[in-house]
Amino acid sequence: MPVLLEKPVLRLMTLLAHPQPRWILGLAGVPGSGKTTVAERRAAVVNEAIAPGTMVALGMDGFHLTREQLRQFPDPEEAFARRGAPWTFDPAAMAQRLRKVREAVGSADVAWPGFRHEIRDPEEAATEYSQSLWCPPAHV
Repeated sequence: MPVLLEKPVLRLMTLLAHPQPRWILGLAGVPGSGKTTVAERRAAVVNEAIAPGTMVALGMDGFHLTREQLRQFPDPEEAFARRGAPWTFDPAAMAQRLRKVREAVGSADVAWPGFRHEIRDPEEAATEYSQSLWCPPAHV
């Protein structure tokens, strides 16, 4: 197993010790494989070890294509049945939002979309994260 995967939280804390304004890390995997759970657990451990708000786990569920967008596919039935497959997301919107997070300075807030299961669609500003939470504390 690669060394970086043996102790991922230690590796994250090592990265945070370097003078970067913000690190953005991504997890990839098939739907339902536990990416969000792993990210949230890693964030909790890092925040406990360093300081609250040092790491924030952001999901990509808010970048699902809407039901209306899926209806526009050549085979809407297949699009709905395969919702969650890579081609049922909006990667350009996610890349744009990540750039916004990366470039935000000071105390600017960035709205992050989520997925509302009761309406079965993404919600544009489900969560607003303060940039003050995304910068490592001064002592790091």
